[in-house]
Amino acid sequence: MQSDDKLAVFCCGDSGYVNQMCSALLIVKEKNPDVDLYIISDFSDEDKQKLLEDCGIYQIQTDLSSFYPKHNETWPSQMFWWSVGPQTLYELGYKYSCLIDADVYCTGELDLSWLNDEIEIAATPSSGSLNKNFHYNSGVVFFNNEKMAEKDLFKTSVRVYSGISKEENVHDQQVLTGLVKDSPFSNLWNEDNTFHITNLNIVWNYGLIFSINNDQFSLSENLEDLINSDYEKLHSEVNFVHFMMSHPWKPFSKWGGTHGLFKTEDFPKGWVTGKRSIDPRPENRIRFVQDWREEVRNIEDKYGVELFGEFDDLSDVL
Repeated sequence: MQSDDKLAVFCCGDSGYVNQMCSALLIVKEKNPDVDLYIISDFSDEDKQKLLEDCGIYQIQTDLSSFYPKHNETWPSQMFWWSVGPQTLYELGYKYSCLIDADVYCTGELDLSWLNDEIEIAATPSSGSLNKNFHYNSGVVFFNNEKMAEKDLFKTSVRVYSGISKEENVHDQQVLTGLVKDSPFSNLWNEDNTFHITNLNIVWNYGLIFSINNDQFSLSENLEDLINSDYEKLHSEVNFVHFMMSHPWKPFSKWGGTHGLFKTEDFPKGWVTGKRSIDPRPENRIRFVQDWREEVRNIEDKYGVELFGEFDDLSDVL
């Protein structure tokens, strides 16, 4: 990326997720001060808008629910609204942008020298082949805003969404994946305007659920090494950690999921679902959460805001 091409980093979410989005964005900026921060949402609450103002985050105020009507309480309509971001940000003068989820943690300064005019979209794939379960993870996605405007990403995304939602429940990752010709979802919408997605190495979206198919090793040769690394090595090599089933603002007892790492009351088998034969190092997840929490407290002090209440003590579970 050219030095004069400032990057816009943005999140999408509903009003209940504002504090989490602010945390993710501000941690990026602490380590990459030249980026600008945006949230795409429809909330108009004065207190939340003042929080954004105090933190130097801009809101792209929009309501796209009529374009994306099918959703649920866990995944609201706003999860699809990233589709308008690159074009809007291009109009604001940004050549490139980066979408991040609110449960994504930036570990350090980002080397974006690889981001150039040849790239349209860049994201981390779930596997090495276009099988029926293939998808691009939308936790961290880079866009060439100029190309997204030229090809009308928003219009195409709505068409992809409409086609998929006729056949099955639709998720934002399916829409992202469906933009690619010959993807598992591209046959559901029958359009010619498709996009090229560059495969990002797992260090750009290191998901701490370890449910990645083995054939991704061919795309990320260092995946096995990363899973078994100690914390210092892992932290130095990974750019973004995607917490997923262990949201760091929640207490330890509420972490977990059908493909999460830890055993919980709701999911007694924890991460052991047969998807992986290798036991990753659970202490690394806890260390990342502890670092995230410390950085959040520093951000609260710096901007004079309160984003979260008291966190639970994780020292006993290390």
